[in-house]
Amino acid sequence: MIKSPYASYGKMKGNPIHHDMIEFMNFVNLAFIINISINKKMETTQIFAGDPYEAHEQAVKFVNTYGKVRIHGAPDIVIVSNGGYPLDRDLYQSVKGIATASNVVTEKGVIIMVAKCKDGLGGHKEFMKLMQKGTSPGEVLKEIKEEEPIVDQWQAQILSKILIKTNVIVVTDGVKRNIIEKMMMSQVFSLEEALDSAREMVLTDKPRILVIPEGPYIMPYF
Repeated sequence: MIKSPYASYGKMKGNPIHHDMIEFMNFVNLAFIINISINKKMETTQIFAGDPYEAHEQAVKFVNTYGKVRIHGAPDIVIVSNGGYPLDRDLYQSVKGIATASNVVTEKGVIIMVAKCKDGLGGHKEFMKLMQKGTSPGEVLKEIKEEEPIVDQWQAQILSKILIKTNVIVVTDGVKRNIIEKMMMSQVFSLEEALDSAREMVLTDKPRILVIPEGPYIMPYF
């Protein structure tokens, strides 16, 4: 399901994961839900309760009013964070922000993820093993397809899909360089160094640069 181009943030129509959830909801005859939206301070901004279809649709419309941000043109370089602690506590969680940036960056562009990663990989050893199963993102996806279901496969699938079309530079001192490189990404220790590397990677002398300070909380779109 994750291989579908519609399996992404902010997409309901045609999203196989969303459709699968609806199918299961119908299977168990779910009759009532409660959806809660929050702001960056983790404060409740609205509560939606009632019919599973109607309540969720209203919640989506409400969140879209401030969660979706229109941009003008695809950037060549996207600088993104994972929103600070606790979401940037490890590399596994940081894929969320990388995925946000991947929705708008140009093909063969560069995503710069700035994350503390104080817990390293966060104990997600299966994620690391999956990302090291091949010498290319395509090989990783092939291995997963042949062996699924596998623990933590979805995170490896998402990252591999991104790495097929985009370069990723991680700004962190919380994960060893050899681990990041085996996962087919680059590591630097400062944003300045990351930008220098990114400018060398992109296919233009005047790259468009987008900054997303809180990756997991924003849905940029054209």
